[in-house]
Amino acid sequence: MGFWIRGERAERLTWSQRHEAANQFIAQHVQGKKQVTAWVIGLGGWKRNRESEQPIQRFFRDWEQRVARWTGHELTPTRPTEHVEVAQALKRGNVRQIEVNAIEVNPESLEMAKSQLPEEMMDHIVFHGPGPAGNAFKTFPRKRPDVVTAFNMPGYYSEEEQAQLAEHLADSLKPGGVILTNVLGQETFVERLAQRLTLNEIESNNVWKLPIVAFKKP
Repeated sequence: MGFWIRGERAERLTWSQRHEAANQFIAQHVQGKKQVTAWVIGLGGWKRNRESEQPIQRFFRDWEQRVARWTGHELTPTRPTEHVEVAQALKRGNVRQIEVNAIEVNPESLEMAKSQLPEEMMDHIVFHGPGPAGNAFKTFPRKRPDVVTAFNMPGYYSEEEQAQLAEHLADSLKPGGVILTNVLGQETFVERLAQRLTLNEIESNNVWKLPIVAFKKP
């Protein structure tokens, strides 16, 4: 079972298993590399301003919460951990020099991430906070990434801003680099990436699924 974009197939994953599949993909992708730079856009957690959500996001957010109550599944960590998970995936890929740029526009999530950063990760993670008016485009580091994860956060912006973000990431990504993201609520972002990059398939045998895709720069 897959999610189709422009004739290409991408597997669909549960929220709880999305990170596991993405991080496994990252670990395999970076095998044999001596140095890797990653951008993690949005650090996870549920503390978001609902007023900033697009209508489709509110619909799926409410739907996800209802499903969680019915099934007893935990949807996502309640604290921001995606930057730590990516760093751990790079370690599993035997990367010697790791730099994870943790980018978060929510000040509360950013402070929580800083305060809860494991000691063994302090040398590998650099935090980037909100730019002017919380504009995520002003927080990106100058060092080009080999790996980018962008789960959920692009969907909090307008379609025009999603397109701009996708263009910026496609331009910034190193040749051979990958961007991993989800689809629901940020379709404009994904469609623009599909115009610029090559869609990769992430395999999964999960039953309850939501779409996740990986794009690679030739």
